[in-house]
Amino acid sequence: MKKRNINLFKYFIFVSAIFMAFSPITYAQTLKKDEIYNAIYNKIDSEIKNELQNYSNDYKITILGSINHDIITNQANLLKIEITNPNPTNTFHPIETRKVTIKDNSNNIIKTFLVSIKTEVYDEVLTAAKTIPYNQKITLNNTKLEKKEISKYLGKTLKSLDNEIIAATNYQIGSVILKSQNPKNIQNIENIKNTQKDIIISKNSDIDIVFESKGINIKLRGKALKDGAIGDTILVRAQNYNKTYNAKVKSSNEVIVRI
Repeated sequence: MKKRNINLFKYFIFVSAIFMAFSPITYAQTLKKDEIYNAIYNKIDSEIKNELQNYSNDYKITILGSINHDIITNQANLLKIEITNPNPTNTFHPIETRKVTIKDNSNNIIKTFLVSIKTEVYDEVLTAAKTIPYNQKITLNNTKLEKKEISKYLGKTLKSLDNEIIAATNYQIGSVILKSQNPKNIQNIENIKNTQKDIIISKNSDIDIVFESKGINIKLRGKALKDGAIGDTILVRAQNYNKTYNAKVKSSNEVIVRI
């Protein structure tokens, strides 16, 4: 009886070995979500670094939409991650999209998804230290160097002033001074000044407002709400009535309102 049991055990071992020898073996390969994210980030970082080499090396990349779980496949070899640009332009864009494809070692697609890439770029650039109105000089006295996010202004910012220039727009405090916004140099501003009329009434100055109607004149004290030269039409306010009128500048202290 004992000998029979031993033979049955040997037979079982032999059959099991034969079964294992001819049965397909199942392998499992896991790709962690962090590995997927790092592969995407490293690929994007390499591309962004190349695109920004002539502008700045200070930037921040944010990836939105990356996979949030591990990938498991029945393959022994490592999975492949392919990252492509659906709309390649070879130029930098602050917001871009990438297509991520995960394949097994037989080149079968396991997973495909899109991610959004946001890149913020920083640099020390020239900004407005105080409000700079349109057509005013931009100088070292009203500007300063400041670290700013410039992803929308690549190639358009200034780090210094080689010549005095004028503002082609209104700059608020902290605004980035742009090269494309300032095409005129100091000579141009002198030309502009020479062609402008002489301002004889200044904004907020006290003036006489003369109301004229069919030979009848009424004079009231008021205030100019805008600068004006002779012949200009400016907005004024009558003090006693607190009403505003469009008036024509006659002299340095008098305007005419025709009613």
